[in-house]
Amino acid sequence: MFRFLRKSSKKASPDTAVPVFILDEEMDALPFDRITCPDLKAVAEVWLSLPRTEGEILPRWSSFSPAMVKPQLDKVCILQVGDLENHEIEFTLYGNHPTEVLGNGKPLKLQEMRVDQSQKHLYVDIFRRTGRSIANKAPQFARKAMSWKDLGEVEYELVMLPFETENGVTRILQPLCSTERRLSA
Repeated sequence: MFRFLRKSSKKASPDTAVPVFILDEEMDALPFDRITCPDLKAVAEVWLSLPRTEGEILPRWSSFSPAMVKPQLDKVCILQVGDLENHEIEFTLYGNHPTEVLGNGKPLKLQEMRVDQSQKHLYVDIFRRTGRSIANKAPQFARKAMSWKDLGEVEYELVMLPFETENGVTRILQPLCSTERRLSA
């Protein structure tokens, strides 16, 4: 659910980028003391418990099953990253507000967001955070406020939990959580 920070006085137009406000973040670590959503903590604990192959920092995608996070599945997004330099990032969405907007399990290609000027700041934040997660082979945490489609301004937190790159594809488990949702007027 979403919590409004303030009612937006400006509607996003195709040529107006809506800002993303970073309220808290941690690079390359999971700050369990600052993650407020129990579901995010639970998914992060599952990720931490996954086996690692000798010499690898991250777990392999094959060691994960959505059944492991069944109670939190409505909060889970999965990023599939091919060639990052060519912006080949695709979300497979399972729950929460992206599902309400796009539908369950439908892909969202960031290349499409990249050309949407109203989502420019969100795109840049996702792209940079994804790149850092992959390059550093480390989780990322953020609490953000932003505008999402016609829902007005919302606040939410997320963690990015990367897996080893296999066959040129890196997957990132990204649960996200917010606390209240209301449609803007």
